[in-house]
Amino acid sequence: MNSEKLQISRRMPQAKARRLRREGYIPGVLYDNNQYAIPVVFNRKKVEGFLRGLGNSVLFEVSLDNETYPVRIREIQRDPVTNEVIHIDMQKVKGDQRIKAEVPLKFEGMHEVKRRGLILQHQKNTLEVEGLPRDIPPYIKVPVHLLGKKHSIRVLDLAVSKELSVIDSPEAVVALAVNPSREEVPNDTPEHPIDEQPSEAAR
Repeated sequence: MNSEKLQISRRMPQAKARRLRREGYIPGVLYDNNQYAIPVVFNRKKVEGFLRGLGNSVLFEVSLDNETYPVRIREIQRDPVTNEVIHIDMQKVKGDQRIKAEVPLKFEGMHEVKRRGLILQHQKNTLEVEGLPRDIPPYIKVPVHLLGKKHSIRVLDLAVSKELSVIDSPEAVVALAVNPSREEVPNDTPEHPIDEQPSEAAR
């Protein structure tokens, strides 16, 4: 779980969503484990920077009324035209209760794939695991530098903490590399830009 905290405030009943957005805030809801909803507001600049820094981490902490809660993103709503965040729902999680989570995969060693003139094909961008909230990592590394011609990395090749249970099939392919000079890239496999950043998970 990410160690940083996000400060949030209660939303007053009379505060209109449109006005809040004009003033630089994002309305949202914090749900507890009994589905009780607490209307809250986020500082736009702080929350957008915080979420970018997480790299789509599924779990982090928020501070509300001098109390700290572990939470996960439940839903992020965006403006269909500008793509700006307009509403955020968060869900409290119990620290002593195992949960399922989609953890982003971070592909490392891309320079070696490029040096060999190969094309990387992502088959998975997240890994589904189960464990205590404190044990859920912000990402899981994928050692791309191990890829060779027609070699694939499977779920069972990933280094996952023993505190976690992996839900995905151990035989599922995470990534593979092909030589474009000898083999055409299948049309049904999306090709992703090569970078060193964690892949984004569906929000």
